[in-house]
Amino acid sequence: MEKDKVYIKIRIKGNELILSGRYEEVHNLVQELIPYLVGISGESTAKIEESSEEVLGGDLPDVKIKSGEPLTQILTKFFSTEWGRKPRQLKEIINLLESYGIYYPKSTIAVSLKRLVQRGVIRRIKGRDKHYMYVSGNIPAGESD
Repeated sequence: MEKDKVYIKIRIKGNELILSGRYEEVHNLVQELIPYLVGISGESTAKIEESSEEVLGGDLPDVKIKSGEPLTQILTKFFSTEWGRKPRQLKEIINLLESYGIYYPKSTIAVSLKRLVQRGVIRRIKGRDKHYMYVSGNIPAGESD
């Protein structure tokens, strides 16, 4: 994954567009899209929210997702990459799914994570801030910290 990769989330009247790529490419595309998006929205300004890698939990895993693939299978793919070796909070996992254009209710994602924990695919640990965190089940305890 390139270090100069950026992620942009644009929301206008309940619609959302997520762009990712090299900074120059995304910047040029956004410059072209802004007048068009402002015209559609009828607003004088469009709110653009840039999602940093911190919000998305670091580099995005490079996985291929097929249409109609079950959520547990998608999550298994994510946690089998380097991304899954670091403990992740539920909000990071939700942001990751959304960055791939996958939208599920928070409760559905939580249930899928619980099932993966029960199967031993991932582990659930309690973070310092008392929130649960999820990490790949394929690494020894203590190595992920």
